[in-house]
Amino acid sequence: MAAMYPNQAPSRPTNGAAETLAGIADAVGRTAHSVAEEGREVGDQVMAVTGNLKSVVVRSIKEQPLTTLAVTVGIGFLIGAFWKS
Repeated sequence: MAAMYPNQAPSRPTNGAAETLAGIADAVGRTAHSVAEEGREVGDQVMAVTGNLKSVVVRSIKEQPLTTLAVTVGIGFLIGAFWKS
């Protein structure tokens, strides 16, 4: 391999190196696509859970307002206690 000098342009990659780089680029592209697809699926699941949670909270407020208030105050107290420590 020739020595690299600051003003000298790097030599062109050989066919084997170019194929290896192309394979790596292809693998990275497939991985990125897979991660993006899984991210979309997780986002859809989070939206479904959020919708379910909202309906449960609304129903709880309508059917048992004092219990819902007590639970909310308890959760706030716990968050405050953890926040302080």
